Amino acid sequence: MKKWKQSVCVLLALTLMLTLSACGGTAAPEKSAEETPAATPSEAPAATQEPIAAETEAYAGTYSFFCARFSAAYVDRMYELGAVDEDIPDQYVAMPDMAGQTVTLEADGTGFLYWGENNQGPINWWKMDGDALQFQAGVAVIEGTIIGGLMTLTIDEGFTVCFAAEGADTSGIVPITLEEFASMLRKEETAASAPAELPAAGVYELFAVKYKGESAYAADLEMASTLSLVEGGTGHMTFDEDAMDVTEWTVDAEAFTITMADGGVAGGRLHSGILELDLYGTGEMILLFAREGVDISGYSIN
Repeated sequence: MKKWKQSVCVLLALTLMLTLSACGGTAAPEKSAEETPAATPSEAPAATQEPIAAETEAYAGTYSFFCARFSAAYVDRMYELGAVDEDIPDQYVAMPDMAGQTVTLEADGTGFLYWGENNQGPINWWKMDGDALQFQAGVAVIEGTIIGGLMTLTIDEGFTVCFAAEGADTSGIVPITLEEFASMLRKEETAASAPAELPAAGVYELFAVKYKGESAYAADLEMASTLSLVEGGTGHMTFDEDAMDVTEWTVDAEAFTITMADGGVAGGRLHSGILELDLYGTGEMILLFAREGVDISGYSIN
C-alpha cells in the first residue's frame, strides 16, 4: 500500500513535469526548427486568447486539492493488488501528501499550477464550455470539469484529481483511505466461509496510531494502552502508566462511543475485533486497538 501511495504521487509529479516542460516548471533544451516535431492534438501551441466571457470569468479563482478518484480497473492495472473486484464503483480517496496543491485560474484567461515546490508553472490559457474545463500548461492541454466549485481533472483513464474552490460545498463527498479502498477491492469471501463477527465486549490492545493520514506502530512510538470492555457497558482503560474506568460504552452497527470516568467522550468504529477510536472527534488522530489474534494485515503501517 505504501508503494501504491508513492506511485500515485510520482505519476502526478511526472504528469506535471511533462505539462510544464515548455513553461518553466522543468526547463527543456531548445531545439532547432528542424528538430521540433509537429504538435499533436494534446500538444497544441498556445493560442491568442479572446477576451474571457463574463460567464467564464465566474470560474476564476484558486482551487485547492481535495481528493483523488480511482477506478478499480485503474488500481488493478497500475498496482497489481491481485484478486480485485472491478465491479466496485469509482471511489474518492484521501491523499494527504497532496494537501496544499492548487490550480489558480485568473480572470484574464491565464493562471498557475502549484503541485509542489518542484512542480509548478504558468497556465497559458484556460476556457470553459458549459461545465467543461480546458487549459494549456506548457505543451499539454488538460481537460476536466468545474461543477459547484469542484474542479475535476483527468490525469489518466480511471484516475482523476479533485480541487475545490474556497467555500465550495464538498459535504456530499466523503473520501475513504487507501487502506479502505484496498480492502474493498479484494474479492469478498462467501458468507459460508466468512468468520463469525466477534462480540464487542473483550480486551483490546493498542497496535497503531494514525495521525493526519500517516500510521505508525504503537511500539515504535513507545505507547501502550489496553481497553477492556465489559458486557453491560462498563470497562477499564490503561494508557502507559495511567488508568481510568470506563463508565459507559455503546456500539450501534459499527458506530462506537465511549465515556470515561472523568467525563471525556470519544467515538469511533468497531468492526471485526478492531476498534478505530477517534480521539478528538476530528479524524486527525485515530487510535487503533485490536482483540488478540485478530487479522490487522488490512492496515498499512509505516
